[in-house]
Amino acid sequence: IGRATAILQDAGGGVLNISLGMNSWDDSPPPVPAGAVDTLFAALPGKVAVVAAAGNDGDDRRYWPAAFNNVHAVAGLTPLLQPAQWSTFGPWVNFSTVAEGIVSTFVAGHETPGSNAIDDPFDPDPDVFVGPNPIAIWLGTSFAAPQVAAVLARYLLDGDEAAAVKRLTDSGVD
Repeated sequence: IGRATAILQDAGGGVLNISLGMNSWDDSPPPVPAGAVDTLFAALPGKVAVVAAAGNDGDDRRYWPAAFNNVHAVAGLTPLLQPAQWSTFGPWVNFSTVAEGIVSTFVAGHETPGSNAIDDPFDPDPDVFVGPNPIAIWLGTSFAAPQVAAVLARYLLDGDEAAAVKRLTDSGVD
């Protein structure tokens, strides 16, 4: 987040996508990433948006950094635009978009069988990914957040962060 702050300062603003996160043991915001996000907002008031994955735990427990104030948390939907069973949710989540069946890059190698967790089902027939540019089909809020970040980045070109968020919210796009 610190490096992104310097890059965004040089650019005069923009959007930071954070497709990772964590719960805290006491559900309170972890101070180091919270301070880094606060520093980013202070450095570029109204000129930066932060979008983060809401998590894949299937509950409403706050997931950081998505649950920080002023960070736009993104939950996952099924291809039928229904809430994904595995997606974290709650009143702190701002947006949602399709997060299942996402085609993206993968590293060459062998898939592991899975752990049987809600977001990592056991796969008795793991795939092998070959070639210089293998692809895979993914699910997760880490794949939903960049979709929202991309739209906000486009809208941010036409105004400040608040106007970009309002435009996205008013568009009716989940």
